[in-house]
Amino acid sequence: MSKSMRNEMIDAVRKNCEGNLQLHKTNIEIYLNKSVGIGEHSDIIQTIIKELEQVAKYEELLQTLDKHFKKEQVYIDENK
Repeated sequence: MSKSMRNEMIDAVRKNCEGNLQLHKTNIEIYLNKSVGIGEHSDIIQTIIKELEQVAKYEELLQTLDKHFKKEQVYIDENK
């Protein structure tokens, strides 16, 4: 696999994790600030805890990605 393709895949994984992280953080903010309007969730605290578990999951995935899968420098030969 070329370095460029490897880096693109790492970027795609990162963006996926960041998007999911933001989604779950936003859900928590909604529960914390607008819990009165959320009638289908009788146990808001348990719902927030489930969202926090997802936040922790995606934060850990991002840390693991950074620790073990660094992007590689791609050099372009301009003489070609």
